[in-house]
Amino acid sequence: MNWHDYFTYDPVAGDLIWKERPESFFANPNKKGCFITWNKTYPGKRTGSPNARGYLMVSLFGKQYYCHRIIWEMHNGPIPKGYVIDHSDRNMVNNRIENLDCCLQRQNLGNSSIRSNNRSGVRGVYYNDETGKWVARIHVSKKCIRLGSFITKGEAAVAYAKASLMHYVKHSCFYDKKTAAQCQA
Repeated sequence: MNWHDYFTYDPVAGDLIWKERPESFFANPNKKGCFITWNKTYPGKRTGSPNARGYLMVSLFGKQYYCHRIIWEMHNGPIPKGYVIDHSDRNMVNNRIENLDCCLQRQNLGNSSIRSNNRSGVRGVYYNDETGKWVARIHVSKKCIRLGSFITKGEAAVAYAKASLMHYVKHSCFYDKKTAAQCQA
């Protein structure tokens, strides 16, 4: 679908803006003046409403679409099969193009929020009561990789952060340009 027929993009806010539609876009433009009514009401207005998970959605021809996916495709073309669009800052309503990245789902998991049942307060780290040590582990390609046991939670957290950067690169929740440069050195 050519999204440019329906929307313009506001790069400052990261918003989709409705465009005026030609009469040919309406199945029966004379029915109750839908063509005229639509073009008097919507063009120039921001679109997108949050769904239950917080992502902005837009309805077009009776179908729901994610705004971030539309914005990505407007700038880069179709999203390859099996790929998702990652919000780098994990803010699901920040749809500025520089915040969006196309990646595989397994890469996107590296940028997920800390789980609600995490008791250590640190990603990839838990306390082993039997050994009295902190354990770091990371999940990569459906496999759990044990990174080691550590005396302090901080040591385990550093081990997880390094592994996350190594496996997920810029999709890691720890990624920033400064850290990436240090890891490559």
